[in-house]
Amino acid sequence: MAADMPPLHETIDTDALDALLNRQSSSVAVSFRYADADVSIKGNGTLEIEVGGYPFEENNE
Repeated sequence: MAADMPPLHETIDTDALDALLNRQSSSVAVSFRYADADVSIKGNGTLEIEVGGYPFEENNE
């Protein structure tokens, strides 16, 4: 899936996202749609990705 996605920096302003979340508590979160995924990032660095309503898990096999 990741190979099919455009680079994130071409979709959103990653510097602005970093500035917004930098040193914020976990109660601060930003969510957005990226390709076919729903992405949520919390101020504490937690990243959640859902594809088709299910958590994304990369298969490393």
